[in-house]
Amino acid sequence: MFKAQEEERRYIARELHDELGQWLTAISIEANLIANDVGAYSEIKTCAQGISACVDKMHAVIRDLQNQLRPPLLDTIGLRGSLRELKEEWCSHRAEISFEMVLEGDFENLSERINITMYRIIQESLNNISKYAEASQVRVRLSRGQSETSMDILSLSVEDNGKGYNLSQQTNGIGCWGCVSG
Repeated sequence: MFKAQEEERRYIARELHDELGQWLTAISIEANLIANDVGAYSEIKTCAQGISACVDKMHAVIRDLQNQLRPPLLDTIGLRGSLRELKEEWCSHRAEISFEMVLEGDFENLSERINITMYRIIQESLNNISKYAEASQVRVRLSRGQSETSMDILSLSVEDNGKGYNLSQQTNGIGCWGCVSG
């Protein structure tokens, strides 16, 4: 099921890029041609520039959706590089939050399933921190090593100094806490 779901996500991400991306690029080119062909103070020029600005925003939304569906960097720069890019992107929108990421060990030969799972857990943790925690500090630590019995161990911790979760809080959510009864 995991493999089928990831293949479907990869397909949808590719379609977003290939189909919608091409149409948006075509709209942007047409809008720029119109803006360049009309007078300098024309309302048409203003409208064409507005269309171009909307297309740019739509491109950004599609790029974000693609990254949510399938982090493309995992295939090219691996887990370590993808997590660094995730941190950089996340911090660029949250300069007020101090973010420390500690990556220890070798992540090069982990399976695709583990890479995607670790990436998604960290990504969703960061999303929840930014939406709910009201934190000023975040620390993500991912390490890989050997146990005393030579077992391969992957350890992840995500910590913040936010407000936490009130177990007595009523929720209608569908997440993990949506199942907790008071």
